[in-house]
Amino acid sequence: MAVFHPGVTHNIPLLREVYNHQRFRAGRLSTKFLAEEFPEGFQGTKLDQEETDQLVATAAEVYRRLIDRQIAWEQASTRTRDTNCFRRHNDDGHRLTAYCH
Repeated sequence: MAVFHPGVTHNIPLLREVYNHQRFRAGRLSTKFLAEEFPEGFQGTKLDQEETDQLVATAAEVYRRLIDRQIAWEQASTRTRDTNCFRRHNDDGHRLTAYCH
């Protein structure tokens, strides 16, 4: 029987908790900070509604900007008919770069 364990993908929740901890902000740190403040290990925290709303709004904005960049790139790039090149133009139509393969 095979067991799959994806492992830890990031530690952002822990870093967020440490950054917001009063002791950390006051600079009262030691090499035992995590063991002292999280003796049972870090279990995560539940976001309140305002924090959840902020997280969702931030994620939505990041996604919107990603899509906007992708659309702008596609609109500014044209494929030539006689070669395998793409030309990238800036807003005023001057060619910036040609990518060939």
